[in-house]
Amino acid sequence: MSLKRKALEGLVSLASLAKGNTSWNENTPKRILVLRNNDIGDLLVITPVFEALKKSFPNTEIIAGIGSWNLPVLELNPFIDAVLTLDAPWHNKQSTTVSHNSIQGFYRSLKYIYTSEEVEILRNLQCDTGIDILGSPEGALLMLRSGIKNRIGVCGYAGGHSGCQKNITFDPKCHVSKAALDQVRLLTKPEKMEVPQRPQLYLNSEESSWAEKAWIHHEKAKGGKSLRVLVGAGAGLIEKCWPSNYFGKLTQKINALHPSTLLSVGTHSDADATQEIKRHTPSVSDICGSTTLRQTFALCSKADLILCNSSMLMHAGAAFNTRTMVLLGPDFKSAKDHELTWGYPKTCTILGPEPLSPQLTTPEEAFEALRQKQWI
Repeated sequence: MSLKRKALEGLVSLASLAKGNTSWNENTPKRILVLRNNDIGDLLVITPVFEALKKSFPNTEIIAGIGSWNLPVLELNPFIDAVLTLDAPWHNKQSTTVSHNSIQGFYRSLKYIYTSEEVEILRNLQCDTGIDILGSPEGALLMLRSGIKNRIGVCGYAGGHSGCQKNITFDPKCHVSKAALDQVRLLTKPEKMEVPQRPQLYLNSEESSWAEKAWIHHEKAKGGKSLRVLVGAGAGLIEKCWPSNYFGKLTQKINALHPSTLLSVGTHSDADATQEIKRHTPSVSDICGSTTLRQTFALCSKADLILCNSSMLMHAGAAFNTRTMVLLGPDFKSAKDHELTWGYPKTCTILGPEPLSPQLTTPEEAFEALRQKQWI
């Protein structure tokens, strides 16, 4: 932990002592806040937490505190009683304009915690229990500021554990979903935790029907029923991305083996990557920026195969048991380690560098892996 983080930890400890609520109340919680103000994939991977909490505490109000950009992720979720927008400016790419480790970043965080109307709404909800899934000094201070008596965090990651009465210990080789469920286990008995360690997304019939019609529309343009391949060449950071021309060469090989319907999804900023793919595979349909997040989820549910970077698509694919190949960019040191913390072995394969083999997976290697798995 950096010197700045240690200083923040000291501040959290003092704030906890000042509040005077350092003991744990064993009563059944009335309202539980689950704080996850992070990116889309970060929320998707821990969605089993809501089912685990509601099954353990059916009469308790389960409240999700998330960034506004993530509201579509939790639509129709039957295990959540309320969703509260918390656009907290730390550990995400949407509301964080400067590093949370900088003085300016921490000032912005404190200003949000002590002056935000969103936090005031949370205070008025009077939650008695809170789980900071990430585990951070900022998250602990937010829970303290909100009057949450029972607080659960993470020891050994970003900090904040001294402001919580219960913590899990951070393990870099533990799957993120399991770690989050371990936080819930601090509240309930293990036998009540029979929840699949897989993301949960809920679509209505109209959304599913729209996706099926969209695939059929593009299939007709390609000549009829074919392999449905969803391609996501974008990611939050360019260093995380497998090269766009590699995606192009891979889709070219797939299309040559089996004439396929290939849809490239993402934001408007991913259009350049799609054009690079089309240079190799002209039949790829560019729908970047033309679908909502919910529509993208629906397309995942009806796809035969997803090709993507380490992005939210890998988690959306897992939610629907859609076969997914994740191709890591140069920022990653070990595909095996990445699979341990983020992967889904039954439906997802992750390819990329390893410490003794730091080069990127080639299109030829990815294609051969798909053939060996009989996914194409």
